Amino acid sequence: MTPEQVAQLPAPANHAISFSKEVKPIFEASCIKCHGRGKDKGGLRIDTRETLLKGGDTGAAVVSGKSAESLLIALVQGVDPDSVMPKKGSRLTAEQIGVLRAWIDQGLPWDTGVTFGRLEPLNLKPRAPEIPSGPKTANPIDRFLQPYFAVHKIEPPQPVSDRIFARRAYLDLIGLLAAPEDLESFVSDKRPNKRELLVRKLLADDKAYAEH
Repeated sequence: MTPEQVAQLPAPANHAISFSKEVKPIFEASCIKCHGRGKDKGGLRIDTRETLLKGGDTGAAVVSGKSAESLLIALVQGVDPDSVMPKKGSRLTAEQIGVLRAWIDQGLPWDTGVTFGRLEPLNLKPRAPEIPSGPKTANPIDRFLQPYFAVHKIEPPQPVSDRIFARRAYLDLIGLLAAPEDLESFVSDKRPNKRELLVRKLLADDKAYAEH
């Protein structure tokens, strides 16, 4: 920029800049659509402080400690009317440019952990919620529901009989009723974990489970 162009720049903000509170919102609103989240228009990425300092196809985007010599400031100021950033959306206000100038002049402080890189799909990350405290003999689902029941004064129903349980398990998992001999065998089974074993057996029936 020429001395005349520098003189027309908004003055740098006169306070210590908070990156997260002042700079990050500007980047999120005006910059990352083209230069973040995996995009690098013009070769410039602002995923991190390091990628910003690396610059783009036209060279350095910022010069630490020297906002008046930083291409970023020239672009958002619109020194060249044919090359103004952001390309889309509203132009930065004089106050916002002043914040960016002060941030650059102060050495571009960047809060640890802040990134504008590509976001990982949250639905692909495994979740293992902590099971609420309660009797170890209680089913984990019951322990999750217990606080809700307590707040809403809901009395959980009593466990159903073995016959009803087997009927529901068969219909829910494979869509078929149990054969009479299988049902009688289940009812007469004395093992304490027979319901869990039945569910595992039905889930292991790949063909019937998949068809259902």
